[in-house]
Amino acid sequence: MASYQRRDNGDGLANLTTKATHFFKIIMPGTLEEGKLRIPKKFINKYGVELGSMAFHTIPNGTKWTVKLTKCDGEVWFQNGWREFTNCHALTVGSLLVFRYKGNSGFSVLIFDATATEIEYPLDDQPQVHRMEDNESDDNFIEIMAAFTPS
Repeated sequence: MASYQRRDNGDGLANLTTKATHFFKIIMPGTLEEGKLRIPKKFINKYGVELGSMAFHTIPNGTKWTVKLTKCDGEVWFQNGWREFTNCHALTVGSLLVFRYKGNSGFSVLIFDATATEIEYPLDDQPQVHRMEDNESDDNFIEIMAAFTPS
């Protein structure tokens, strides 16, 4: 759901404008090969200053994923932890993801397969450790996640 802001248009009358909080990405071969997904520049121009070093993805079954953000030359990618997210949800070329920004680096994510049908999300019933690979340092980030059944 979009939020609305009231703005004065200069003549004393206010109009409602939509605050864009969604973006979508179609998975391309390079995204799977490189293990990272670029966030659109227009989104970064609006919300980039709010983003920390980690992003928090929540899928409809309630499972939360932590993915490290990589920033370089004004571009930002979901990177370390992204490959694990793609593998768990069996993302393939043509998969479509809709991201809704909730603030504080948090995103709700809907996932559609190449047939344009929303996937059946893995079950969220017992703890499982997901390890986020960090190619930039020796520190590894470990988060306890909910178990999943591969798609």
